[in-house]
Amino acid sequence: NRRDTSQYTVGPSIQPLVIVGEGWTQQFTFINVDYYDSEPTIGTLSFYTKDGQPWRIPLRGRGLADRVSINLRAGQMMMLDTEVSWQPQQLGWASLELSENTKEWGIYRAFTVYRKQTEGRPDLMTSVSFVDALEDEWIVPFDNENGKFPGICLLNASPSSRTTFMLEVYDIDGNNIKTLSRTLGPQALNWFSLVDENPELANKRGQIKVSGGLFRSAVFTLQFSPNGTFTGLPVVHTYGMR
Repeated sequence: NRRDTSQYTVGPSIQPLVIVGEGWTQQFTFINVDYYDSEPTIGTLSFYTKDGQPWRIPLRGRGLADRVSINLRAGQMMMLDTEVSWQPQQLGWASLELSENTKEWGIYRAFTVYRKQTEGRPDLMTSVSFVDALEDEWIVPFDNENGKFPGICLLNASPSSRTTFMLEVYDIDGNNIKTLSRTLGPQALNWFSLVDENPELANKRGQIKVSGGLFRSAVFTLQFSPNGTFTGLPVVHTYGMR
């Protein structure tokens, strides 16, 4: 059987954070890399608000849309760009649900490029991969020294069930220094600054073990610096490591 990896994906996947407004844009890229079986990648990319409602976002050349059909043969790729907006910031998420026919689940690569535009300053950019929704435990590294801080995204993608995330914060020596919890409703997203909500964690380094949300969940983080620059950090799945 083919297995999911951090680079290629077989099956549904999620982009846990979509940002519209205040100069943010995103580019979504999908590439069918199924050169072995030459199966197509067919599905629908859907956008949701942070409360789980269908979300019509401005897509270049497509207008407002809350879903886009994906149909790629082996070797084909597709790129979707959001239009820049200067309106107040809105947050949501995106989900790629594949066809019910597993013969149309060709191996693919999906990632997002974030771009933040601010008048009179250079553009800021970073890229992150889509994630699968088959995990229930994650490790999130953090470095809060010199004013840096992570924004952490928790997503419950289940259409019907509430879920509780447990966040166990450890320092670099492996000592548990704090435990947090978040309960999210169906298809709900929670985005927060670790340091703003927990100022005692400023100037600390370590990791957060996140658990909960079996199978229909995702965890995501961006690290910010005091001057506004940001980058994606790897979120490690612990499944299969024991």
